[in-house]
This record gives sequence, C-alpha cells and structure tokens, in this order.
Amino acid sequence: MKTKLYFLLFCSLIINASYAQLLNSPQMQKSIDYVQELTNTITLVKKTSKISVIFPTMIPVDSSHANYFAYSDPSGLQTGKGYLINVDYTADCKGVHVCNVGYLQAEVAEQPTMLTDRANKIITQKVLLTRNIQGYYTPGHAMGSYFPPNLQWQDGNILFTLSWDDHTADRASMIAMANTAIIAGQW
Repeated sequence: MKTKLYFLLFCSLIINASYAQLLNSPQMQKSIDYVQELTNTITLVKKTSKISVIFPTMIPVDSSHANYFAYSDPSGLQTGKGYLINVDYTADCKGVHVCNVGYLQAEVAEQPTMLTDRANKIITQKVLLTRNIQGYYTPGHAMGSYFPPNLQWQDGNILFTLSWDDHTADRASMIAMANTAIIAGQW
C-alpha cells in the first residue's frame, strides 16, 4: 500500500513539474498580453451571457505573429445560453476558418461529442483536467475539411469546447489552456 502511495505521489510530482515547465515555456504567453481586444470582447460577452465567462489565461502562440485578435459575434449572444470567443490571426478575420487561431465556446445543456475517424474508430480520448474534471480531447483530423484539435469538458450543465490551431497547440498545451481557464474561473 505504501509503495502504491509513493508511486502516485511521484507521478503527481512529475506531471506538475511538466505542467509548470510548459506554462513557463516561450511558446505559452499570457492571453491578456497577447490577444488584442480580449478584455473588450469578454466584457461584451459578459453583458449578454447568463452563464459565467471563462477564458484561458495562458495560450500557445505562433512567434511569426506579433499579436492575435479576439472577436465574438454579438448576434450569437442573443439567447444568453452560451457564447463563443474567437481568437484570430488578423483583426478583420471575424472567426473565419482560414484565419482563426482558435476559440472557446460555452453551451448550456450540451454533452461532449465523441468523434470518429473515416474508419468509424473513436478518436476522442478521455483526459483528466484540474480539479478532477473529466475532459475529452480530439486530435486534429481530416474529414472532408480539416478540423483542428479540440478539448471539451463540463462544469455543471455547461459544456466548454476549446479548439486551437495545431501548428501551435498539442494535447499537452490544450490541457494546460483548459486548466488555466478552469483555475482562473470567471473573468
């Protein structure tokens, strides 16, 4: 029993050290410093949303872009039952697939989606997030079009979906992003 406890403690220390190392890497930057219009976008979303607004405090960045740009379509916020915050490579992208870095979406009363590949094999993998929250990571994949990786988790009756360009985000950085959003909580 003692050996098992020591093993679990050792594994926890390794995971926490890897997580801290990732968050302190040059690839990860504070979202508030790197994403222009993020504060204004979140303020807009908070005015119309009936659910708490969260967003990752750390994001992976592409060093070839000096900044990213936040955007949320006001027409999509009219129901108050969810929100979508886009992060784009250009200021005039407005969430269009070809110039979108990623997004965080929150939806009331939705369930995580288990996606399959063309051979009908489930490609979504269970991952453990902070506070023992069950997450569901789907790697980037092609299905007629290309879909970047996403990570989904639930908090009460709210489903959060985080999607990010896999040129900058891998599984570990997606988990780190989700964890920073969960830990930081409401903006």
